[in-house]
This record gives sequence, structure tokens and C-alpha cells, in this order.
Amino acid sequence: MYERSSIDEFYMDLSGMDKFFGCYKYAKSYGKKLLGDEITISFGMSANKTVSKVATDYVKPNNHTQIPFGDEKTFLAPLSVNKIQ
Repeated sequence: MYERSSIDEFYMDLSGMDKFFGCYKYAKSYGKKLLGDEITISFGMSANKTVSKVATDYVKPNNHTQIPFGDEKTFLAPLSVNKIQ
């Protein structure tokens, strides 16, 4: 499922797709396939949109990260509450 959230942001739900291909690997290659090498892409992959958005902002510009299921609290705990908006 694809959900656009702004002119330059969107969410993709890849739930259950790990049995077919590596979701993190797919997400990394998706940006290059979609945009080429001229435009940068940043993303955060996690179990929910809120953590994904915070993770994406954390790794900008032009980087990516994955927060494994169950590690959300460990990732969010040291961050300022202002990061979760």
C-alpha cells in the first residue's frame, strides 16, 4: 500500500513481504529505481508511521535506517520530545 503524505513524502506498507524479498533491500533500491542517481532519498523503516517519520528525519539527508520491531522504545528514548511531532 502506498500513501502520499505531502509533495515529497510518502509511506509504503510492506507488511508480510519479507517472505518474498528483503523489504529493507527493496526500499533502498526503490529510490534509485524511481529517482535515479541525481535526486537523493532518505527513509526510515519501522513497524509504524510515527517511528518511520522520526527515523527518516533523524537520518536526513540522503541516508536510511531500519528500526526493528520491538526496538522502537530504545530508538526514541534518547531523543527530545520535540522530535515526535
